[in-house]
Amino acid sequence: MKQKIEVKQFGEIKITVFKDPNTNCPLFYIQPDCEELLPIVDILEDNLKFY
Repeated sequence: MKQKIEVKQFGEIKITVFKDPNTNCPLFYIQPDCEELLPIVDILEDNLKFY
């Protein structure tokens, strides 16, 4: 039997992608709507720099 889990949203992270016309490389702007998400933002930044 599967256990039902109830979740509640507590924040959002917006990622905007730009392209540098000189290098043709993507640039990422990551904006969380609360400070509790900063550890997740750190993980995203670490992974997106390999893109």
